[in-house]
Amino acid sequence: MWLLLFTSGFSVAMYSLYRFYKMFSIDKSVLFTETVPIQREKDEYNLICYRIVFEDTTRKEEVHSEITKEELDEIDEYNKIRFVVIEYMYNGRLCKQLVYNKQVEFPVYQFTIQNTEWEYYPEYFWLGEKNISDYVRPYLGPSYNFYMDTDQVHYLKDILYDHPEIDTFDFENEKFYMITNDTPIAGVKLLIKDPMKQLIFKRHAAVDPRDLEKLGLKLNEYQEIVRIDNNKKII
Repeated sequence: MWLLLFTSGFSVAMYSLYRFYKMFSIDKSVLFTETVPIQREKDEYNLICYRIVFEDTTRKEEVHSEITKEELDEIDEYNKIRFVVIEYMYNGRLCKQLVYNKQVEFPVYQFTIQNTEWEYYPEYFWLGEKNISDYVRPYLGPSYNFYMDTDQVHYLKDILYDHPEIDTFDFENEKFYMITNDTPIAGVKLLIKDPMKQLIFKRHAAVDPRDLEKLGLKLNEYQEIVRIDNNKKII
C-alpha cells in the first residue's frame, strides 16, 4: 500500500514538473525564423578506451586502449564477456556505446551526423525517484537516439552496470522518465518508458506534423518541411 502511494505521489510530482515547464514556455510560433542549422563537413571522434565487462560480476572489468574482435573472442573463451563499453569524445562531447556482439568498429558512424530541423534530445533521466542523468546521457550517442539506427541495442540495466546503487533499482516495477529540452509548440516533453525494453529516442519528433501549420510550415509531396507561403525548404 505504501509503495502504491509513494509511486502515485512521485508520478504526480513528475507531471507537475512537466506542467510547470509547459506553463512558462514561450510561444515558438511567433519566434520562428528561416535560420538553417549549420551543418558540419566532418565530425571529430577521439577514442578514450574500451571497457570489457564480464558475465562473472566478481571479475573486475578490463580497460584497453585498443582491441579487436579476434582478441575479444580469445578473451571470451576463458571469461565470458557480457558486453564492451566504447568510450569516446564526439565533437567535444563524452559518448559511450554498448557492444554485445564484439563488433567494436570505431567510429560507429562512417558519415557526418546531420542536424535536424529543431534540436530535440532528452536532458534529464530518472528511474523511479533516482536521478540517473549523468549515467544515461553519454549513451545517447552522436545522434541522441541510443544508437537505434545501428545494430547495437541498449538496455538501461546494462547502462547502469557501474552505478553504485544498481542493486537497489527495481527495473521491473519502476518507470523510466525522460525530460527533454524545450521544443516548438509542445515545449518541454515528459516521456515515460519501460526500463526493461530497448532504449529508443526519435530526435526528429520535436514537432508533431499536425502542428507544423502553427509554425507557418507544411510537408510537401516529398515529406520535406517547407514554408507555407513560398514552399521554401527550411533544411
